[in-house]
Amino acid sequence: MARPRRRVGRIVLFLLLAALPFVFLKVLRRPPSQVERPMPPPASEASSWRARPGQTEVFSDSLAARLLRSMTDLGVSPEAIRRARSRREGFLAETSVRVPKDLPLAVCNLEIVRQAEQMGGAVLSAVEARDGLSLVVQAGLGGKATDRIVLETDPNAARPAGMVALIVCGTQGQDEQALGGFCDLEQMITLALSPEQEGRVPARAMAHGHGVMIHLPMGEGGGRWSAVLRRAMDRIPGAAGVIDDLAGGRATEDERAMSALLSEVRRRGLFFVDSRASASSVAYRTALRVGVRAGESVLRIDEEDNVEMVREALRRLADLSASEGRAIGVGYARPNTLAGMQEALPGLERRGVRFVRAEQVVRR
Repeated sequence: MARPRRRVGRIVLFLLLAALPFVFLKVLRRPPSQVERPMPPPASEASSWRARPGQTEVFSDSLAARLLRSMTDLGVSPEAIRRARSRREGFLAETSVRVPKDLPLAVCNLEIVRQAEQMGGAVLSAVEARDGLSLVVQAGLGGKATDRIVLETDPNAARPAGMVALIVCGTQGQDEQALGGFCDLEQMITLALSPEQEGRVPARAMAHGHGVMIHLPMGEGGGRWSAVLRRAMDRIPGAAGVIDDLAGGRATEDERAMSALLSEVRRRGLFFVDSRASASSVAYRTALRVGVRAGESVLRIDEEDNVEMVREALRRLADLSASEGRAIGVGYARPNTLAGMQEALPGLERRGVRFVRAEQVVRR
């Protein structure tokens, strides 16, 4: 009875020995871990990240991510930007960009130069076609080419542009320093201030060409709208309009209550913007009915208190303005809102977006 057991044991040992080479091969062929393979820098560090010598793949991937964002900011449709692994010897990737006819190729080239140099690389060459309708750019790291970027003018595409009114709402208790950065923006905005805020902010905002409004708490109304507005206008000199409280409330859902407020707004020669804090608001419709110059927000730009999300919301708002001709966006006077605006507005302005005061986009 022992012989069969020995035979079975030998067979098992033979199979284990036969399998060992395949186990070693699998281990040797295993792809490198994330620690071994360099990855592009996180978005939060991307603006200051620089490639080290030899990091050609990371440089190429990071350049592609930066160009997608910067070209979109210039007005190039994301669908017009294509990237693929290069089949040409000496390049890691090729990117083709269909450039709107009203965007000079030279502006795109300068943006590629800027992005490459910020990461420690460079543009190695840029060759324009004789007809001036295309430009081939080679970028790389340490003198070694990594990316071939082809810019071609699309005669059937134009950059979307319209008028955008950004209303930044202050809250009770915010000091002048918290609002000062918004006053210093080069692009035109409108500051909506709480009646509890005092100081030089209205004068400072208007000195920079910005608009000033009243950010009105909707719980103070009732039959006292005349006194509430008079007090607010005394505290916020130069205020030309009113926006309802971004914190929401049911007041804007009540047509009777809004009629009382808006009649007083009209009597004082002010305009009104419905923040759309409530999806059931009747404020905008009621304002037009009673003869008040009015508008309504189409987008909350800081629904998430995050710089990148604010940037993305501003791009969406610009697209909406292109299709509608005008668009109003609202947000709180927060540090991340300011940072997102400082990053996004210059690029959107270069794209052709016109930033205006809220009173310039309201309807009669």
